[in-house]
Amino acid sequence: MNPRAKISLMLLAGAALVWLVVAPVYLALPDSIPAHLNIAGEVDRWGSKVEVLIMPLVYTVGAVFAVLIVWAAPEDISEEHEGLSLVLIAVFVLIALMHPVGAFLAMDEPVSISRYMDLFVGLMLLILGTGLYLSASKLRPNPWFGLRLPATMQSRKAWTLGNRLAGALLAAHGLGVVALVLWNAPAPWITAYLLGGLLVIVVVASVYAVRTARG
Repeated sequence: MNPRAKISLMLLAGAALVWLVVAPVYLALPDSIPAHLNIAGEVDRWGSKVEVLIMPLVYTVGAVFAVLIVWAAPEDISEEHEGLSLVLIAVFVLIALMHPVGAFLAMDEPVSISRYMDLFVGLMLLILGTGLYLSASKLRPNPWFGLRLPATMQSRKAWTLGNRLAGALLAAHGLGVVALVLWNAPAPWITAYLLGGLLVIVVVASVYAVRTARG
């Protein structure tokens, strides 16, 4: 099977997995569910359970369009794109499942939905960081994936080193988020750690890329 076919199959398999999870979850949910959280992780809006279908639908439509783009792309699709595609698909699947699964797990304790949402975010960062670290040496500077900053775009060496470090830090950051969730840390702490850590990663990876490339 050629890379285009494999990536297309992964995209469609991701959509199938999303609906296999969402269908029973949707049927089990009450009619009214937490629909929005404020910065403190508190529910500030309730809505219909139909809202949990929004992101799964967005992913499904996006996956179909992505399949069309993969087959219509004039550039060669090689095996090195398969691993990267799997990472991105895994992240988008988690995004699609975040609200449905979070609402389901928080049915008996609606205020706990923020904890489950943060857990999904931590897992996404872990997967994304791991994928970035593993693909940094093979991936060329591009407009789609990676730490695209002036510092990392200076040269191929700066790109590789900067993205490898960013990937490692991002994966560790994701583990940190998961640890805080499991530790039952207050939602504002997790939010502050999440946003502050991302800023630190960008700065550290940029400085490292510049200094290493110049050396």
